Formats: sequence, structure tokens, C-alpha cells
Amino acid sequence: MLKVVFITQEDPIYISVFWEEFTKHMDELRHNGVSVNALVSLVPLGRDSTFALLKRIFGFYGPGGTVRVFWKYVRSILSRRTTRRFADRIGARFLYVENIHSKEFLKFAGEQDVVISVAASRIFREKLLSAPAYGCINIHSSLLPKYQGMMPVYWQMRDGCENIGITIHKMIEKLDSGDILLQRSVSIKDCKSLDRAISKTKREGAKMMVDFLLDFERHFRNPVECDVSEATYFSFPDRASTGQFLATGKKLF
Repeated sequence: MLKVVFITQEDPIYISVFWEEFTKHMDELRHNGVSVNALVSLVPLGRDSTFALLKRIFGFYGPGGTVRVFWKYVRSILSRRTTRRFADRIGARFLYVENIHSKEFLKFAGEQDVVISVAASRIFREKLLSAPAYGCINIHSSLLPKYQGMMPVYWQMRDGCENIGITIHKMIEKLDSGDILLQRSVSIKDCKSLDRAISKTKREGAKMMVDFLLDFERHFRNPVECDVSEATYFSFPDRASTGQFLATGKKLF
């Protein structure tokens, strides 16, 4: 039995798309010896971080786009697309955790085979990275080492990519730089907006994670080194870069 714990954050807009798809495959995963023991939702870091996030959203989407994000968020909340609900559907424990580096959580992580980050909003330090039997793993929406950092789907669309990469990789303290375990590309030719492209890559990422877990040993035992000399890094886009994105004829929604 492969004992798995996921660490994520509350995002009923996009991350919930991942969990909606992932939960469809639980019978197959359990039948093949994969046990998801817990979904861990990270406690927000505080008011300052919330304000910074809202400032980022406003700077990125502008007034009209921010309103659309808000209503999309409200509709998702009303439909109960929460981590706790997905944990119930999976049949896993739900944990709401502030400090993933506490003695209590490190002990819990050490009882697992693997801890997997799905958009976890914390840096994993060495004690956590080495706690599970197989360490910690992350899923990232690009063909690493290209497009490390934040909003990788956005930056790939801005650069005219018709295919978006998805990478599952080992985690090390340097972000998005560990050995690559599985990579795929997803066509976004049918996506008319960033909103559709992100949703599609989350859905395809969930399917890819299922395939990875079903053949865990083979993927884990055959890593490919992430060539950091080829890395490109991007931060959260500002309003100026959004203008450049829209100038290419692409849409946010």
C-alpha cells in the first residue's frame, strides 16, 4: 500500500478543478494499492498576505476582471468546492495546518510514503522534504526547467505556446528544480482564454497524477535530472504585462 498525503491550499476556482477530476479515479487508485491518507489545507499566512493577494489580483485583472474573479469565487464557494469536501469524497482525513514544519506535522509526514504538493503556498524545508519514505513531490504546469515560478500557464500563453507542459518532480529546497519524474504536454489550441487554459491544465494534471501514482515505482526509480542551466523564471504578472498579454489577442476570461 502506497501511503500518500497531499498538501494544498483553498482555491475553489482553479485548484478545485484538479480535485474534481482526481476524485473520479479513487476506486481505481485504491484497487491498485494507493491510499490517500490526508488532504492538508494550509492556513493563510495572515491579513497582510491576504491584502497582498488582493492587490496582486487587482493589478493583474483590473477592476472588471477582479469583479469576475470575485463572482467566480462566490459561485464556487456556494457549490462547496472546498478541500474538506474533496477529502470526504476521497475518504481521507482533512487537516487544516498552519505550520508544516512543526514537530507534530513532521512526525505525521514521516509516517507516510510520499507527500505531494498541489499548489502548496509554503516553501518545504529539508526536514519535511526528507520525512516521508520517498520524500516530497510537486506538480507544476510547465516543462521544467522552463517557466519556473508563478502563473506558468499565463507566461506560456503570452509567449505563444500552443502546448502547455506539466511536470511531476521531486522537491528540493530550490523551487521547481528537483529531478523530473514525469512530463507531458497538453494542447490549448481549443482554449480561447487564460481561464479555460488553466482549468484544462488542472484537469489534465489530475489525470497525470493518477497515472503517476498507479505506476509510482517505475516513475520514481527513473528520474531525469532537471538541468537548471536551462531554467527560466517568472514572477506574478503585473498590469503592464497583462496589457502585453491582451495585445496578443488573447483573453483572460
